[in-house]
Amino acid sequence: MYKIDWEKYLSHERSRKPESKAGQAQAAGELDLRNEFDSDFGRVIFSTAARRMHDKTQVFPLTSGDYVHTRLTHSLEVMNLAVSLGSSLCRNAAFVGAYGREKAMLLEQQICAVLKTAAFVHDIGNPPFGHYGEDTIKSYFKSGQWEKYAAGYDDADRAFYEEHKRDFTEFDGNAEGFRILAKGQYLGDLYGLNLTFAVLGAFMKYPNAGPGDKKGYVGQHKHGVFATEEQVFRQVAEKCSMLRADGSVKRHPLSFLVEAADTICYTVMDIEDGMSIGKITVDDVCGWADAYIEKHADNKCFTPEMKEGGHFSLKKLIGLKRPPYEKKYDVNFRVALISFFVRHAITCYMRNLEAIDRGTYSMELLADDPLMVAETLGKFARKNLFTDSSIVSAELAGASVVSGLLDLVLEKALPHDAGKDLRIFRMLSDSGVKLVHHECGLYDPADGAEFEFRIDELPLYYRLRLVVDWISGMTDKFALETYQRLSGIRL
Repeated sequence: MYKIDWEKYLSHERSRKPESKAGQAQAAGELDLRNEFDSDFGRVIFSTAARRMHDKTQVFPLTSGDYVHTRLTHSLEVMNLAVSLGSSLCRNAAFVGAYGREKAMLLEQQICAVLKTAAFVHDIGNPPFGHYGEDTIKSYFKSGQWEKYAAGYDDADRAFYEEHKRDFTEFDGNAEGFRILAKGQYLGDLYGLNLTFAVLGAFMKYPNAGPGDKKGYVGQHKHGVFATEEQVFRQVAEKCSMLRADGSVKRHPLSFLVEAADTICYTVMDIEDGMSIGKITVDDVCGWADAYIEKHADNKCFTPEMKEGGHFSLKKLIGLKRPPYEKKYDVNFRVALISFFVRHAITCYMRNLEAIDRGTYSMELLADDPLMVAETLGKFARKNLFTDSSIVSAELAGASVVSGLLDLVLEKALPHDAGKDLRIFRMLSDSGVKLVHHECGLYDPADGAEFEFRIDELPLYYRLRLVVDWISGMTDKFALETYQRLSGIRL
């Protein structure tokens, strides 16, 4: 087995160093028996951003039922699976043979702790109404309709926006999540939750401050880092050995496992949600998948063990049998499918360790499958679930809410002299307002001065950043209620 030097990726350093003797002792482990990565989980689990995930869309927006997934329940499941993947890797006989039992146990402790936190927060930056909310923000800025409110800015201010406009026209929840973790939980400095570099590295699905490139390296497929966090990003890349010889940035090896855990969960659980509300059955899924895989997959990959009556069978592939109690059939399907995906992900990961380490492996683990199982189930969900009228109508409503909020708030917050009327800014997140003032050098609690609004000195880019941060941090229901209040529909 190829042997990765894990120490170079598992940096326990943080942006802010402990200043007091007590803090230094804690960092040295004298007052706290947790390792640094365990401490990271405590920081995120108590954050306000983590709490907001309870009312953010996974598949079914604004649902009143309690049986479908939210971003929070999805994130807990991804966390559980990521830790399972880490344990499966570190307990593999080849892994133990390469590192020795004692070293393998130590690596398991560290790797699983990093995966636990990175996986839990992987969706922490998603805006209300899920990926439809992301698309709405991008479309709003690409359309340029906000520009009618942006009078009075000088050429230098507009030039800075032009240089970094992809932060809005290519807005992505992963980049927003990195901002939340690195800075957004504002406590009077620019370090946010001050997580270890290893956790931030494993979190970054797209370690890319430039434009997205769907045809390039997997880590460059989307714009994953905003201009405001580029310095932190470079620091993480350096400390976690994510820099290639030519200075370009590769993914952190553990990010592939976080991604795999996420893909497994949304692939399986989206289908389970469809079963929970009675839209589909196990037999519907398997029948559709059998026909699709047999038609589109490479027949050379089929073995007799995968076939039933001479044809490919997903049930045979994952070892699914119908139990006497029908409800257990759904549960058995989920368990069998997850087990199949976990085995595949670890096998694929270990087979490609050297390429992952070198930064040349450019596939998602579950997509690296000649049988196309994850791809097939994703197509099934898009065809049979995501087109459901209740989902489509809620998504359209969500798009109206997000674009409407952007329009209503920017109309009042964007004009150069908007500081004459502070009412809209008093509605925005207090910590968000102070953060952008701090980033621009207009406020620093360390100076001892009281905070004062200096809105007219805020550059165009940072006003947009402030508003987008506020709206993307909303829960679905809070976004709806805020839109209704601002538009006069309700008080």
